[in-house]
Amino acid sequence: MTIFIYGGIAPASDLSGSLSEEFQSFYQATAEQSQWLSKTSLTTKGEFSLTKKSFFKTDGAIYYSKADRDKKNYVEASGEKFGLLYTGRFFDLFAGAFTLTPEGPDLNNLFDVVNSKDFKQPFQSKSLGNAGLHLNTFLDSFSLQLFYFPQQSKSKLPSLESVWWPRSEALPLYNSTGTFYLPASMSYQLKSEIEYDDPFQSAHGAHLKYTYNDFDFYGFYFKGANQVPSIYPEFNINLTSLDPLVGEIVAPIDLNLTWYASEHLGAGFNYVLGGWILKAFYKQQVDRLAIEKKSTSSTVTVENSFSLGRYTVRYFLQSNRTWKAETASELQTLLGFFDKSSALGFYLDGDSWGQVSGAVIYNEDKGGVLSSLNYDYRWSDHFKSKLTLNTLTPSNDLVGQSYDKTDNAVLSLSYDFGLL
Repeated sequence: MTIFIYGGIAPASDLSGSLSEEFQSFYQATAEQSQWLSKTSLTTKGEFSLTKKSFFKTDGAIYYSKADRDKKNYVEASGEKFGLLYTGRFFDLFAGAFTLTPEGPDLNNLFDVVNSKDFKQPFQSKSLGNAGLHLNTFLDSFSLQLFYFPQQSKSKLPSLESVWWPRSEALPLYNSTGTFYLPASMSYQLKSEIEYDDPFQSAHGAHLKYTYNDFDFYGFYFKGANQVPSIYPEFNINLTSLDPLVGEIVAPIDLNLTWYASEHLGAGFNYVLGGWILKAFYKQQVDRLAIEKKSTSSTVTVENSFSLGRYTVRYFLQSNRTWKAETASELQTLLGFFDKSSALGFYLDGDSWGQVSGAVIYNEDKGGVLSSLNYDYRWSDHFKSKLTLNTLTPSNDLVGQSYDKTDNAVLSLSYDFGLL
């Protein structure tokens, strides 16, 4: 089949679409919290040849997201790769909207900081495409990617009614001055939201890869908007005792958000030895606020496989570490769960009866275990489904107990169809 473009004839190549419905149920949420979240997505994927070396790529999505208690339901357009592609002998140049996930460690990819995110479900976050330029050069065993975004977008944070904001029932919060109890029904309100020093302007970076024998070496640099703002809460407290100092925090809590830029510099390698794969990655980060904040992160992963009947189970063990100055004034969220943690993950391809995958993550600093189990099944050439169960076994500290209601089940249904 052919279509007409600018007076010429260009063949369409595997242009297809997909309609998906995702439904998340937070089955332990209280009446004041959002108990479900849905997302309807329409995606297209394919390309049109303009010349022998230039193409129009269409790999993007439009989706509508809705939560039962969120008044800010929205329609979002995101391009994983939507624009013009020119292919040369030693390079590819793309101009348009795109997402970029540099190669890095599984599960906790330290380099996945380039695009803004949809954090409605923090542990199943999606990258949001931004318009920009992407140059990929390659020569033998060496490749270098350069990318630039004139204007980035903000990440989509959970609504203030979401279970992903810390909540607890009458749990005490201790600090150097006294003991303060959280109310039985926690709530939040946005007081201020600012952008420090134009953080969304002129984001840029590079990712390189060099292969030598059984080694893959990586380098990474990026400067652009941090995916999550600085979150500073203001508390109103009703004092019940002056000596010792005891009080109860009054809801709602005022939140002040500051969006800022961060600079990331990292390196890593993969090494294959027989059936074993070793992955080690390291990153330094500087947060460009009025007072700069520096942190260092590392991730080490070992992968292997074993036979289970006629199937093969792929598994990995991972250790994550982050070193940074403590910031007691900011609201701690579950995005810091990986700061000091160990993880076990697996993947089983069961052929005709589907794929099973999952991970168990143990927070060594605060305690608590996060587990995720996924089951993918393709019912036909067009129809597929995915069921995910996420559970958090909380620790006895403030953060762990506050997230005791985040257990959720996610059902995704997708129908794939051809367009041309």
